[in-house]
Amino acid sequence: MGYSYHVSELCTRKVARLILSRYFIGYGCTFIPGATASFRTAWGIQFVPCVMFMIGLPFLPESPRWLAKVDRTEEAIRILAAIQADGNIEDPYVIAEYEEIVTALTAERLAPQGWRKFVVNGMWKRTLAGFSVQAWQQLSGANVMTYYVVYIFAMAGLEGQINLVASGVQYALFIVFTGVMFFYVDKVGRRTLLIWGAITMGVCHMIVAGLLSMGEIVPGGVNDNPNVPVLLTGSPAYAVIAFSYMLIIVYAMTLAPVCWIYAAEV
Repeated sequence: MGYSYHVSELCTRKVARLILSRYFIGYGCTFIPGATASFRTAWGIQFVPCVMFMIGLPFLPESPRWLAKVDRTEEAIRILAAIQADGNIEDPYVIAEYEEIVTALTAERLAPQGWRKFVVNGMWKRTLAGFSVQAWQQLSGANVMTYYVVYIFAMAGLEGQINLVASGVQYALFIVFTGVMFFYVDKVGRRTLLIWGAITMGVCHMIVAGLLSMGEIVPGGVNDNPNVPVLLTGSPAYAVIAFSYMLIIVYAMTLAPVCWIYAAEV
């Protein structure tokens, strides 16, 4: 399995875990009496990982790629071995990865200088593919569903703590299904996952929007909340919740990790 997927999958899951923890920390802080104390506690907890990161930075080893770039070969191989093979510098994976780094660095040195390297000899196609896939990931609508799912679930009839907990479930689903795709991404292929992931997410969006359009319009909003102008009940409401979860699951298995892999490999 490619090194780029190991890195991108790890980063994607770490971000998902961070969002999950932040969401439920914020949820937990809602039980603290007083708006000021609740807000300050949630805000202050975010400094804890920052401080831990700052303390750990001096002990962070240099990047093997940078070491190889400045001809510090032995250090680069030693760090790769420590990360990938418990210090065994003769491990085939360590050797293959170092050769991959050297090949990439050689190609960079031979490439035209400045901005021309991104457009000459048909390279503009790869450049366009690399950065546009990241843009389309953000424009897929997953972030909208993530941030506003509380309002969507409120329109589907969920209230109070049930709504908040149900909204947090999507982050847990994100972590689980990103991990599931770890074992299948090389078998299925990047392009296939991107195409079908985008199509399936589009279908989920249309179903959620279509079902919400069937709801009762409430003047002034449900419970006087102008952000919740529609109320849906019965089977359509359950379907909205189900397809909201389905969209996040599909995103976690396709666009979320694969866009990072595709851009890195291009």
